Amino acid sequence: MKRTDRDWIADAASHLEIVAAHLQATADSQLVLDAAALRLSAAIDSVAHVSEPLRASVIPDPLWRRIKGTRNRIAHEYGFVDRDVLRTILEKDVAAFAAQVAQLRTAAEDLEGTP
Repeated sequence: MKRTDRDWIADAASHLEIVAAHLQATADSQLVLDAAALRLSAAIDSVAHVSEPLRASVIPDPLWRRIKGTRNRIAHEYGFVDRDVLRTILEKDVAAFAAQVAQLRTAAEDLEGTP
């Protein structure tokens, strides 16, 4: 069975909820930062599977390129990601991304005509 935009959006939202839970523990722990970064990367990957027209309706292309760039740095250059930069992204930018994922969920439901 082919996964739908709603499936991918639900995955992203789930990963971001876990990121938020990790950050409630302590963002000073390297273990927590590693786990949160991995979940953020997975959330971004999930949103990457959402159809481009739907994604672009909520996340403008220039912003999406920066978000994907963050994922690529985490996935491919994690050893070179500055811990303070990562902590800032997790503490300040993830909430905005989670809000965009919520908007994607609403937009997908509107397109399908079902809650």
